[in-house]
Amino acid sequence: MEESTGISQLPRVKRIRGAQITHGMEAVNIQYDDEHGRIHELTMRLDDALYLLSILKAMQLNLDIPFPDDPRDADARPVRPSERENG
Repeated sequence: MEESTGISQLPRVKRIRGAQITHGMEAVNIQYDDEHGRIHELTMRLDDALYLLSILKAMQLNLDIPFPDDPRDADARPVRPSERENG
């Protein structure tokens, strides 16, 4: 879809399916479902993906949104940045 501003709008994300790094570690592929159940894949350079991660982390910290310290840990309890111990 294209807006009158000339910016191409991707379909709205309903659910992130997953992400993987390409074999050469130069890009990240992200798959998601849209609101109509269609699967889409977005590919971006690894440095851009890490920059996006930094932007999202800053939003989480600024808005005090709880998130597990280690999202790989299934037993991790979401903690607000303001609730963390500083020591």
